Amino acid sequence: MISTIKSKIKTSKFFWKWRSFITNKITGNNKIAKKGINNQIDYGTALLLNSRILIKGNNNAITFGNQSRLEVDIKIYGDNNVIEIGENCSVKGTKFWVEDQNNKILIGNATTIEKDTELACIEGCNITIGVDCMLSSDIVVRTGDSHSIVDLQGKRINPSRNVVVGNHVWIGHKAVLSKGAGVSNHSIVASGAMVTSSFEEGNCILGGFPAVVIKSNIDWMRERI
Repeated sequence: MISTIKSKIKTSKFFWKWRSFITNKITGNNKIAKKGINNQIDYGTALLLNSRILIKGNNNAITFGNQSRLEVDIKIYGDNNVIEIGENCSVKGTKFWVEDQNNKILIGNATTIEKDTELACIEGCNITIGVDCMLSSDIVVRTGDSHSIVDLQGKRINPSRNVVVGNHVWIGHKAVLSKGAGVSNHSIVASGAMVTSSFEEGNCILGGFPAVVIKSNIDWMRERI
């Protein structure tokens, strides 16, 4: 009886809203600074711990999904940028760097990200990570190089491009996804791999530097069976 009551309390919207407010505003050791106009943060019922958020610009929006548990370092420099983290996510010690205008970082529901991972989005690009993805630690995802590479006539030849990760994708330790990278549904990126292009094939393992398909017709699960 008592355990049933406790379970109902812990799953109630009121409990999560109350817990979220206390944690995010009082006990969570969070530091949040906004400089500019119309910068919005929607916490939902997410829990933030040891998080840092700095926004310098206008009309930026951050949305945290309900019942997500987050330890994030977010820096936004620019206008009209969006960061959305879905519901029931676990994000630990992850850095979000957004620079320039009209960028989006979108993370789907039930996705997990481990420590020391970095997502960097610049020059009006998108980083999209699907539902139920599993990212290990020390991963780098970047839409651009941050500096210019030019040809001998001075024309820039390294424009930034979107990065797209499908649903139920497992990305291994110290993998790198650079501008233009794409990983399709139910795939795996091996540890240390560098993905530099978009792969339409799903249910495969990508590995190598640069990454290629090293195994097809696979799937994965979080549980060891």
